[in-house]
Amino acid sequence: MSIGQISIIFLILLTGFCSAQDYQYEDDPLAELLYDSNLVNKLFDIAWRNYPEGRIWESRLEIAELQKGNETWSWLNALSFNYIYYPDFLNAQTEPGTQSNFSRFGIGLSVNLGTVLSVPNRVAQATENIKIAERNIELQKLNIKFEVSRRYYYYIQQKRLLISRLKSLEDDRNGLSLAKYKYDRGELSLDFYNQALTQYNVSKERVYETESNLAVAKASIEELLGVKLETIEGAF
Repeated sequence: MSIGQISIIFLILLTGFCSAQDYQYEDDPLAELLYDSNLVNKLFDIAWRNYPEGRIWESRLEIAELQKGNETWSWLNALSFNYIYYPDFLNAQTEPGTQSNFSRFGIGLSVNLGTVLSVPNRVAQATENIKIAERNIELQKLNIKFEVSRRYYYYIQQKRLLISRLKSLEDDRNGLSLAKYKYDRGELSLDFYNQALTQYNVSKERVYETESNLAVAKASIEELLGVKLETIEGAF
């Protein structure tokens, strides 16, 4: 194979590649949505904000943080203060005919060493509970982001497929009209006319099927988002 032939083949392949790229971004603008990470992140933020179970996990994290604060200061529970007060009129007379003019009182302080020594372990456990709550939130966010991406990409797929099948249906409708015209003029056999009719009916059934799938896909992503796609700029 000569260099000239190789160059021609290369130019043909390059032209085909460029044509495919032009088709992707000009004739199929929805394809760009598959690579829009900002839009996916926006959809995730909306879904997480409206996700009921997400609020539960965030509340559990707040409880764990409060519990750690309580455990950090729980050593105060080990301290016990005692105060004893005797008014002067209850004091016994030291000698007949005399009376003390002073009230008596006493203050005592006791420490529960078992409680004090257990504080570090309880604080460490509370810290681990916070980490567990944080990991659960991270896991939930990963799951929600995956589901948002999967459902939205499926919605875009069905929308692109519907556009493509509507074009095919239009082509088959035109082909059927032409076949009927030629058949009526005796220029086309009945078999060819029936083939055109069958092709048109198949295309029509595919459109119906895709319309149904698109409606289900839209309802599925909206279930996760908690809002209509029409209310989100750039998503519909």
